[in-house]
Amino acid sequence: MYTNKKAIVIISAILYLSTPLSIFANEKSNNSIQNSKLSVITFQEITRDDLYDFSKYYEEELDVPKGVVFENSKVSLKTDIALLAKESGIPIKAIEEKMLFEKAFGEYAKKLLTRYPDQITAIWMEEKYNTSGHILFVGDVPREIEIEVKRQGLNDKIFLESGGNISISDNYKRAVLVSKALIDLKYKNTVTFFDHTKNIIKIEIKLLKGEKKPIKKDLISAIQTQFDKSSLKGKSAIINLNNINLKLIEGDEPIVSTQSSLGGSWILGGGGACTSGWAVSGPSGDGIITAGHCPAGINQIIDNEEGGLNNLQWISEVHGTEGDVEYHTTDDTEDSRFYADATRIRSVNHTMFTVLMTIPWFNKVCVYGRSSNIRTCDHQIQAINVTTTSTLNGITTTVGNLVRASNVSTIGGDSGGGWSWANIAYGIHHGTGEDEAGNEVSYFMPILEAQNALGVSVMVAD
Repeated sequence: MYTNKKAIVIISAILYLSTPLSIFANEKSNNSIQNSKLSVITFQEITRDDLYDFSKYYEEELDVPKGVVFENSKVSLKTDIALLAKESGIPIKAIEEKMLFEKAFGEYAKKLLTRYPDQITAIWMEEKYNTSGHILFVGDVPREIEIEVKRQGLNDKIFLESGGNISISDNYKRAVLVSKALIDLKYKNTVTFFDHTKNIIKIEIKLLKGEKKPIKKDLISAIQTQFDKSSLKGKSAIINLNNINLKLIEGDEPIVSTQSSLGGSWILGGGGACTSGWAVSGPSGDGIITAGHCPAGINQIIDNEEGGLNNLQWISEVHGTEGDVEYHTTDDTEDSRFYADATRIRSVNHTMFTVLMTIPWFNKVCVYGRSSNIRTCDHQIQAINVTTTSTLNGITTTVGNLVRASNVSTIGGDSGGGWSWANIAYGIHHGTGEDEAGNEVSYFMPILEAQNALGVSVMVAD
């Protein structure tokens, strides 16, 4: 929480992942391309110097509480890269090299999605260490893209693949409808999402004691019923066993457990605690967002700068198929700064596009919660647009619009805490669980969906 402080001034454009640093240009340099109705998006790599070049920006270092440091954008990036290197055992140079390709490939893919919105089935980067990306097109690869990639000598870095049947947007819709079908079949602990790397809908069902295993014929029938009632058309409206990957998990605990406990502050009330996610401006005034499942009655936030408690006023929330986020106003004037951990304060310079979260398979994401009081960055994003259905004490709750990431470092009281990388806001913490292999995984709500659900905007330094 920060009161009446002058925000950091940043001159020019948003940093780092916000826009390409002269990476892409629309060019027509080939006769075949010149005859095309569309100019082609050119992929160009950037250098390590570009990654750390913040000379265009000015950041004023403001006063911070005793024992806390303010990290500018360059230091923030170096801090998180060093933390990831320590946690993962991967050399800093290797992380930087992978990030350079991911940054360029991510923006390239984003441009392609804008240009060919219904012609791309999946986009992903290989999880293992290398610099190559894949784009699977519906039907054939556009000829102008093939020519441009070949002309630039990128055939060994960008793999264009044909044969997809369904667009990315429809694949996401299908995965949500699958979760509804599972509810129709009375399954109370499930996770569904579209897997870009395998071009398939993944279904995980946790069977509680005494539950019967699903019969695939009944499962397909229930899914098809949901598809028939939807707006899906053509191939998108048909489901078969080849389109799904079903995994069963045994256990008596919910498949996802929430963790109720200025971004990164403790918020209290209602007999529990959570962590504030991000400072926002909204229709009812400045405030903070946190997890929608936090205890009813949350009404105070610890002022980490001046001590004591400040009041919160609950305004609105979603906790269901739209996501898991709530909006509170405060008695103070908020700004873009947040606690990256208990000793470091940063400013939000950008909010991450959800669709690009599927691309950085190596450039992982960090999380910090006040209860665990640690920042960890060894979390690899596995899927977006995830829908979970969990049952606890006889109450079944379905939550949509989530992101799943590897590993767990949070504990009770960390719900609502910020997921970030350097100065980029990724989302707010929802909870944890296990995948079908027994590996711990984390869930958070992506920041753009959180803003859209509540009509608020995360405060960004300008």
